[in-house]
Amino acid sequence: MTTTTYDQKLKEVAQHLHGNDIQLAYRRLLDCVLEVSDVETLRKALEFCDWFEKNQKSDSLGLISEGFQEFIKHLEKVYASHIVPHKQEKPLLQLENISKTYKNGSFGLHKISLELHEGEIIGLVGENGNGKTTLLRLVANELKADNGKIQYAFADSSDDYILRTKLVYIEQRIPRWYGTLMENLYFTLSMYGYSGEQNTLRAELMVARLGLRPFRNLTWNQISSGYKTRFELAKNLLRSPNILLLDEPLANLDILSQQTILQDLKFMSSSVNHPFGMILSSQHIYEVEKVSDKVVYLKAGRAQYKESPNKTDSDESESQIKPTKLYELELQGATKEQLTNELRSIGVKQISFNGGVFLIECDASVSLNDFLLCLANSNLQLIYLRDISASSRRFFL
Repeated sequence: MTTTTYDQKLKEVAQHLHGNDIQLAYRRLLDCVLEVSDVETLRKALEFCDWFEKNQKSDSLGLISEGFQEFIKHLEKVYASHIVPHKQEKPLLQLENISKTYKNGSFGLHKISLELHEGEIIGLVGENGNGKTTLLRLVANELKADNGKIQYAFADSSDDYILRTKLVYIEQRIPRWYGTLMENLYFTLSMYGYSGEQNTLRAELMVARLGLRPFRNLTWNQISSGYKTRFELAKNLLRSPNILLLDEPLANLDILSQQTILQDLKFMSSSVNHPFGMILSSQHIYEVEKVSDKVVYLKAGRAQYKESPNKTDSDESESQIKPTKLYELELQGATKEQLTNELRSIGVKQISFNGGVFLIECDASVSLNDFLLCLANSNLQLIYLRDISASSRRFFL
């Protein structure tokens, strides 16, 4: 894991501000604040949130920039005395040949192995019913493996209290809660030793961080499923987990929120003084790949692993992926025969059509630029094109 310093995080805030990405700068600044336990700073941060809400739509970028810079200077002073960088080289989680078969014998996980480090995200992808939730529940200690070993760096696997404290599992169906959103956050923080002004300030800042301020005094029946997901994240991030497990976290979010939430979680997981590891399952392959350090594709309980765009291995052989290029595209009113004729010159090996998109397998030497140039010189009307040569998407095909 590459260590990020607090100074670097503050510089990123300034860069976003300079690029006029005001909302992103605001969220990243609050991430920096949540590293701090100093009550005075938390109080100033909440005042900054109030100021920002009133002025964020101002036409004066200078006014916004001045407010940010003033608060950033305060954080720079606080950093030296309040931020203790944390780094652990040992993996937070190690799975060695984990297997699990259900009693009826209809399904099982087979020899799953992986490691999770601080600040790292592992994405689980695969069609429904292929073992993503089962694997998450095994890691969460809700199920016991039949074979293999699970090791946690922060607790013995038999220490149920510490595991349930530092190992957070958020299911796809959010359990109902009672009272207001803020009352629940105050209670969560009190259970983890925060009282008085520390309690209320940290809760308010997390609510601001996840865009929940307008809803903080509402109850379960008064907010949408997407905001219930955000609330569940707020509650569990306040617990300062070592590992965060998310089962289909994007299912209830609108398309604009999906990538924002994932990018925010990636940034928060690389905290300076309390980084955490994350495993998330999702049907949204591309969104997950953008933030994941590793991707595990599950099919019939068996895993294939994608470490990086340049290396793809499986548990059964070192290279089941052929050295070819794979492109996925959609065309306006074109037939497979027309596409075949137009692409004949660039070394197409195979073209398939599923009724919606074409899948084209080419020689490894055919770059995306070559492919686009060929299409540009044709009479075909391109709607969508994606290079999936290094994507776990190809595992589905």
